[in-house]
Order: sequence, then C-alpha cells, then structure tokens
Amino acid sequence: MQHYIVRLNEEMVGKTKDSFIKIRQIDEAEFDCYGNIYVEGFGMPAFLSESVTANNKVLYHEPGWSFYIATLQGEDVGIGSLYINEGTAILAASAVKPKARNQGIHQALIQFRINEALQQNCSLMIGHAKFASISQNNMERCGLRMAYTKSIWTEAK
Repeated sequence: MQHYIVRLNEEMVGKTKDSFIKIRQIDEAEFDCYGNIYVEGFGMPAFLSESVTANNKVLYHEPGWSFYIATLQGEDVGIGSLYINEGTAILAASAVKPKARNQGIHQALIQFRINEALQQNCSLMIGHAKFASISQNNMERCGLRMAYTKSIWTEAK
C-alpha cells in the first residue's frame, strides 16, 4: 500500500479532464446512492451496500467530513470522501463504477478534493493507494508524491 503525503500549493489546482464530469457534495438523503456506487466501484458484494451506507452516513454531521458524487453525462458513477482537520486533508475513499472507468472520473474526484482542501487553507494532503495501481497513477497526476510504502505480510501457506 502506498501512502502519499504532499504539501499543497496553488499550482496544483487543475481542471477536470472532461467537461461532462460534474462533482457535487451530497446531502444526507443521497447516502444510499453513495453506498451503492462505493460497493460496485470497489468490487464488493451488493449486499454490503446497506452497511457501507450506514458506516459513512454516521460521519455526515461530524466536523471535517465531506462526501461527493461524480456524474458523467447525467449518471451518478463515482464517489469520493474528504476529511479535513487542522490544515490537513485526507482523501478517505474514492471509487468509480466499472462501466464508467477510463474516462477521467477518478482523477477528477482527486483533483476536486485537492481544490476543496486548498480552499479551506490546508497545507498537507494525505491519501493511500495500492502499489502500482491506477489510483496511485491518478494521485501522482494530480501532484501527490509517495511518502512511504507500507508492507502487509501474511504467513505463507
């Protein structure tokens, strides 16, 4: 797992790749949609959607948490969350439905949250991604740089 930590500056603010991608902060009534996209995007079984929805919805009124849905040509296809505390922003989760991938949605969600962090005067951004993944590449395209690699070891069978 890669961990990214970067100091933010105004030069990192960018535009979305595709003008058809729209990103909005969700209201509390949209968490079912958020949960459905989350489980589909992460390849989880659909029956977990209700639990994912509940686990995220509980954070909705907590200070520092924001949740987003990305829309491509009118269809909700991606999600992202952001946690901000004392000048530090954490890219907490982001996922895109498989049928909507390779269209710049994930990268747009990352850039959007970086921009939100800048607007709230954050000077540090933290995120994580699987090593050599598309998520890692998208984070790097948005200006994040790897701070360290965390290895998770398991017993050989």
